[in-house]
Amino acid sequence: MKRHLLSTLLLLPLLLFVNMEAMGLEMNEVERALKNALTNNKPAAICAHLNNQVQVQICGDKKVISKSQTEQILHHFFSETDPIYFSVTRKWELESGIGIQGTLSTKQGDYSVFLQLKITDNNYYINQIRIENGSKE
Repeated sequence: MKRHLLSTLLLLPLLLFVNMEAMGLEMNEVERALKNALTNNKPAAICAHLNNQVQVQICGDKKVISKSQTEQILHHFFSETDPIYFSVTRKWELESGIGIQGTLSTKQGDYSVFLQLKITDNNYYINQIRIENGSKE
């Protein structure tokens, strides 16, 4: 009995570490997918990571809207801009997710982009997206 308990106590931290590593790898994949979508003008790829309700602020207009409304707004924004490159300038952990800030360089100028991703059912979903004129780094 003591031997079984000792084995469990020794393996538990290892299992937790492996799970955290897997989630970290998944976040890197999501970050890479979002960076690729922003750089290559693919709003549908961004929309694949949206939560059901999203706080959206694009060029000053702020609101909490549904996933489908957010998709329409992102498609409209990207129909009027020609992205060149998205660079991540800052990334940090939040209580229930992660924040990503970066600069979206377009032919029309630079935009400051902020994404807040929330972990739900071991997946990352965009809970908040903010796109503002000018790089505010």
